[in-house]
Amino acid sequence: MGVLMKKLIPFFILCCIAFFETGCIELDINGSYYGVLNTINSKKSNESFIVKVDINNEDKNNILIKIFSKDKKVIPIKNEYQLSLSGFTQSTVTLKGIDSETNSTELILNEKDNCLYGKDLKIILCYNEETFDFQIQDEKLTPFHLSAKRNYHENDIPGFKGKSNFYIEDLLAITSEKSFDTRIEYQKVIEARKNAEANYLALAPRLTISSIGAILSGGGIANLIGVLGDLTPFLFPSNWLKSKETNIQAEAEKITLQILKLDTQLQVEALANMILRDEEVLGYYDAMIKYAQFLHDSIEIRENLGQYPVGSTDNIQSILNNLVSDKNEIAKNIVIQKGNLSVLVGFSNPEKIKMISWRKEQNSISHPIAVNKNSLFNDSVNLSLEVKQLDKIIEISKVEQKKAYWSWIDPSGSSLTGLGLPYGVMIEISKIKTKELVLQKEQLNAFTQQKANEVYQNYLASLKSYDLSLLNLDLQNKRKQLFEQKINLGLQVDFFGLLSVLQDHLTAKSKIAEAHLNYRLARARINRLLLTSSQGEKVNEKN
Repeated sequence: MGVLMKKLIPFFILCCIAFFETGCIELDINGSYYGVLNTINSKKSNESFIVKVDINNEDKNNILIKIFSKDKKVIPIKNEYQLSLSGFTQSTVTLKGIDSETNSTELILNEKDNCLYGKDLKIILCYNEETFDFQIQDEKLTPFHLSAKRNYHENDIPGFKGKSNFYIEDLLAITSEKSFDTRIEYQKVIEARKNAEANYLALAPRLTISSIGAILSGGGIANLIGVLGDLTPFLFPSNWLKSKETNIQAEAEKITLQILKLDTQLQVEALANMILRDEEVLGYYDAMIKYAQFLHDSIEIRENLGQYPVGSTDNIQSILNNLVSDKNEIAKNIVIQKGNLSVLVGFSNPEKIKMISWRKEQNSISHPIAVNKNSLFNDSVNLSLEVKQLDKIIEISKVEQKKAYWSWIDPSGSSLTGLGLPYGVMIEISKIKTKELVLQKEQLNAFTQQKANEVYQNYLASLKSYDLSLLNLDLQNKRKQLFEQKINLGLQVDFFGLLSVLQDHLTAKSKIAEAHLNYRLARARINRLLLTSSQGEKVNEKN
C-alpha cells in the first residue's frame, strides 16, 4: 500500500503542471475606467488628456479597449482611440491599433503580474479588475502613457474636481460605476468569482498534512480513500458539480450587480426629475411674489389716495409674507434633495451637486410617447433581469440534485449523504427545493406583470392629470384677470378672495409641473422594465 501511495506523488506533480498550464480562470475587466493620457503633441511638448476607457472582455480570447477623450482636446491620432488584444490562448498576444505608424505588434503575457510586454518594442500593458495602465516607451513610436482606474473618488476623476454643475446623463453614468451600493455589490461579484476560481482550482491535486502522513506511513484502505480525495479530487463528480455550482453563483451575482445598477440609476433619475420639478415650482413662486409685490405697490398708492381703507396694504403684505415663507421651504428642500442625490450617485461630499439639467431635452408630456400595454406586459417578463437571476438559482438547485445523487462517493460527505436510509430522502428534498423555486418564478412573472400594469396606470393618470390641470389653469387665469381689473379701476377688493385666487393659480401651475413629473417617472420605470435608457438606447445586460 505504501508503494502505491508513493507512486501517486509524480502523478500529482504532472497533474498540477497540466492543470495550471490551462490558465483556467481569467479576470473580469469589463466596464468603464477613468484616467489621464500623457503623450507628445505635434510640437514635441508634453500634453495630458482626460479620458474614459471602456473595456470589453466578453470574448475571453480577445480584449477590445476604447479610449475616449473627455474634454475639449482631441487625442492626437483620433478622438476615439481603439486597441485590440487577441490570441490569449497562444504563447503571445497580438496588439493592434497602438500607433498610427504601426498596425500591430506582439506582446508576451506575464501571468504573474497581469502585464504584457512587447517582444520587439518597449510596450507595457498592465491590468486588473481595478486599474488599467498602458505605456509606449519605444523610440520608434510616439511616447504614450495611459493610467486609469475603475473605483475613484470624485476628486480623482479628471474633469470632475471642483465641478458642481452636472448633466443628468453624466450622473447616471457615474452612478453605474461609483454609487456606494454598486461598489459594495461589485466586491461581492469579485468574491463570488474568486470562490468559483477556488473551487475550480480545488479540482487539482493537492497535498495536506494528513495525506503526506498517510503516504509515509503506508496506511490502510481508509487512509487511501482520504489520500485519493487530496491527490485526485477530479475523480469525484461532486467536486466538479460544486465547481459548476459556484460558477453559476458567480453569474447570478453579476446579474444582481446589473439589477442594482439599473435600480440605483432609476432612483437617481427620479430624484433628479423631482429636483427639476421643485425648481420649476420655485420659479412660479418667484413670479407670483413679484406679482404680489406689484399688487402691494398698486394698493399702497390707492390707499394713500384714499381709494382703499387704511390697512389694505397690510392684507396684501400678509399674502406676500406667506408666499415668501412657502418659497423658502421649497428652496430648503431642494438643497436637501441635492445632498441626497450627491450621496446616491456616489459622491462623498453631500454638497457636490449644485446644479443639474438634461443635456438632451426629455420627451414632453404635451407630446407623449405611445405605450402598448400588451407589449409592455410581455416584454417586462421576457426582459426581466430578476427572472433571469431566478433562472440561475434554479440552475444551482438542479446541480444540487445531481450532487445529492453522487454524494455517497464524496470523501467529505456527511452521514446523511451515504448509501443508507436517508439517501433517498435527501434526493427528494433536493427535488422539492427545485419545485419551490419554479413556483417562485411563476410568482415573480405575475408580480412583474402587476408592476408593469401599475406603471402603465400611472402613465395614463399623468396624461389625464395634465389635461385637467391645463383646463384648471385657464380658469384660474380668468379669475386672476378679474381681480386685476378691479384693482386697476380702484374698486373694492375681497383680499381673502384675492389670496384664494393667487393660491389656486399657483396650485394650478404646480399641478402641471406635478403631472409632467409623474409622466417622467412613469417613463423612467417603463424604461427600467424594458431595459432601455432615458435616451431610448438598449441597456447592455453584460456590463
